[in-house]
Amino acid sequence: MKDVLDITAAIRPIPGHPGYFLTINGDILFQRNRGPLKVRKYQKTNLGYPILSIWDREEKRLRTYLLGRMMMRVFGPPCPGDDYVVTYKDGNKENFAYDNLQWKKFSKISKRTSGKKVRAKIDGKYVEYPSQNKAAQDLGLYQAQIGRAQRGYNLPKNNVKIMPELDLLQEERAKILSKYKGDTRKVLNPYDAKRIIEIDKLIKKADK
Repeated sequence: MKDVLDITAAIRPIPGHPGYFLTINGDILFQRNRGPLKVRKYQKTNLGYPILSIWDREEKRLRTYLLGRMMMRVFGPPCPGDDYVVTYKDGNKENFAYDNLQWKKFSKISKRTSGKKVRAKIDGKYVEYPSQNKAAQDLGLYQAQIGRAQRGYNLPKNNVKIMPELDLLQEERAKILSKYKGDTRKVLNPYDAKRIIEIDKLIKKADK
């Protein structure tokens, strides 16, 4: 987002949220009671992706959107398919101007897990999604965040909890231990040792 608002930039409304607008340069604008347009600040996920939280008047709940994806939704072109994500041409996640965004296919690693079911707890209610991609779309997150959450990492949304998946945890554990010939007693890296302990605790919970 630019430090100085360009009032000549193309402005379009955010669908479903009266009074909220985006400019083609990536500025977020808000207007209350037909007053002047004001610049709205964004937040960031724990992975550094800009997000925007807006109160949904119809559903009476706070909805959170990834700004890169919202920019493409507002200015187009539409997503070519379920196996595409929004990427940043210059690698800067905070530069979500339209000309810096593009649709790109998932990596082979992402495709391997994209069809995995996701079990979540939202506002105390259990929900099951048919895939990581569907969960990411409905929750306004990236598929990578869903995958990390299934391995026990926290999400940026406090009201959403993703249930850990046993096979993903075991896969990560095996990958870490492969560096030490499978012997937990040889794990010298403090981060690896801590993560092994965390994974073992999560596996016990997921196995119950």
